Amino acid sequence: MPDALADDEELIAGRRPVEEAFVAGRDAHRLLVTPGRRQALETLGLHATRLRIPIVEVEGGTLTALAGFDGHQGIAVVVGPRRAATIEEVLARAAERAEPPFVLVLDSLEDPQNVGTLLRSAEAAGVHGVVLPTRRQAPLNPPDTRGHAPAQTFSEILLGGLAPDGGLYMPESYPRFGADDLAAMRGMDYRELARTVLSRLADDIPAADLKGLVDKTYTADTYGHGRPDSDFGQIAPVRRLEDGLYLLELSNGPTLAFKDMAMQLLGNLFEYALDKAGSDINILGATSGDTGSAAEYAMRGKKNVRVFMLSPLEGMTRFQQAQMYSLQDGNIHNLVVRGLFDDCQDIVKAVSEDSEFKRQHRIGTVNSINWARVAAQVVYYFKGYFAATKSDAEQVSFAVPSGNFGNIYAGHVARSMGLPVRRLILASNENDVLDEFFRTGRYRVRDAVLETSSPSMDISRASNFERYVHELVEEDGAKVKDLWKKLDAEGEITDAASLNEAIADLEGQMEAAAKRLESEPAARTRDRIKELRTQPE
Repeated sequence: MPDALADDEELIAGRRPVEEAFVAGRDAHRLLVTPGRRQALETLGLHATRLRIPIVEVEGGTLTALAGFDGHQGIAVVVGPRRAATIEEVLARAAERAEPPFVLVLDSLEDPQNVGTLLRSAEAAGVHGVVLPTRRQAPLNPPDTRGHAPAQTFSEILLGGLAPDGGLYMPESYPRFGADDLAAMRGMDYRELARTVLSRLADDIPAADLKGLVDKTYTADTYGHGRPDSDFGQIAPVRRLEDGLYLLELSNGPTLAFKDMAMQLLGNLFEYALDKAGSDINILGATSGDTGSAAEYAMRGKKNVRVFMLSPLEGMTRFQQAQMYSLQDGNIHNLVVRGLFDDCQDIVKAVSEDSEFKRQHRIGTVNSINWARVAAQVVYYFKGYFAATKSDAEQVSFAVPSGNFGNIYAGHVARSMGLPVRRLILASNENDVLDEFFRTGRYRVRDAVLETSSPSMDISRASNFERYVHELVEEDGAKVKDLWKKLDAEGEITDAASLNEAIADLEGQMEAAAKRLESEPAARTRDRIKELRTQPE
C-alpha cells in the first residue's frame, strides 16, 4: 500500500473507471477511489459480487450484512456518516468481526492531509485495500432535521434560517480534525482558528473572502470591553482561576454578551452574502435579552439588512432593554410581545414555516436556529481548549450555562470534529427542562417560565435541542417530525426508554453531566463544578 496519495494521481482524481480502480486496488494493495457513500455502496455491490468480496456496513455501532454477499472471503467496511471515529477505532471495530485481509471503505475523506497516516495504520492492520470518495461530501446535504428540505449551500442556509419543512439545518457529517491538524492549530490566534474551522463548514465562501470577513470581525477594538487586565488581542482570553479551573471570557464584545462572539461575524456574513446575491433581507428574531441586543448591534447600519426583534414585555433586564430600545438606526425595529420568550420564539418559527410568506417577504433569522451562528460558536471551544492545555493528549471539560441549547450544542459539534473534550456540563437554572430530560428522558415544556437573574436561560422550549434529538434517533427525520408534533400537541415527549437508550448509544458524544448538576444557586455552582471534575470516568 502506498505511503501517500500522490503516487497515483489518476486514482486520486477519480478519472479511472471505478471497476478498474477497484481491481487495481485489490490486486496491488493500492488506494481505491470511488464516488460518494450511496454510489459507493451501489457500485461496490456490483463489483464485489463479481470479485466475491462481501460488503458489511458499520453504522451506529451495528453491523448489517448487505444481501447477496454471504459466504465470500474478505470484508468491506463502511463507516456511517455521523459517527466520528479515528482510523484505529474503525479498524478495531472491523477486526472484531472479520479476519484480515479485508477492504476498508470510508464514505468521506475528512482529513485529506493525513492520508499517509491512514494508509500506514491500515497496512499495519492487514487491510487489503482502502476505498475513499473522490471528493469530500457537501457538508449540508441532506440538510435538515426533518429530512425534506432541499440541499442548500452555507450562504443559502445563512439567509434562509429555518428549513421550509420546519426543521433545522445541520451537516450531514462533521468534518474531523486529526492529530496533525490539532498540532498545527495549537499555535494559531483566534482569527486563524476561525478561518480553519469555518473553512470546513462554509462550503461556498472562497478562502480569501472568508479571511477578509474573519479579520474584519475579530479585532481587539470590537472585543475590548472587558476587564482592564484582559488581553483583548486574544479575542476570547482564558483566565486562570486556579489549577485546572479556567474561565473563557466571551463577554468582551459590544453588548457584553457571549452571543457577540458569533453575531458580529453573522452581521458581516449577511452583508457579504446579500451583496453576492443582489438581494436584501428582513431578519425576524426573538430574544429574552442578550440575543436581541447582540443581533441589533451586529446588524445596525448593514446594507440590505432590516431587523425586527420580538421581546417579551416582562422578563428582560433593564440593562438589555436600554441597549435595544435606545438604538436609533433606521434598519433596527423592536417589537414587544405581551407574553413569554417562548411565545416570541413560537411566532418566529410559525413565520419561518410559512414558506410562501417567508419567500415573498425575504425573511431570515439570527437566533441559534440559524446554523451559521452555531458554526461560528464552535470556534471558541477550540480557542479555550488550546489556551487551557499544553498538549493535545490532554482533555478538558466545559461547563456551559444553557437555555436554548445552542452554545452547548456548538461544544458538541467541536467535540464531534475531533476536539479532545472529556465532558460537556449542561448547567441550568430553575427552568430545568434540559436537566430533567438528561436525567429522565422526559422533555416537558413548562406552563410558565420562572423569572430569574439569568433571563437568557429562562426558557422552557430549547429550539436547538431538535438538532441533538435528531442524532439520538439516528438522523430519522420522520421520527423527529413525529416527536415535535407530539410536543406541540401534548407539551412533552415521554419516550424515556428509547431516548435514554439512544443517549447511552451516543457515549463519547455528549456526556450529559446535567444528570449530576441540578439547578443550584449560583454561589454553589463553582464548588459543584470542582466536585464534578474530581469524579472518576
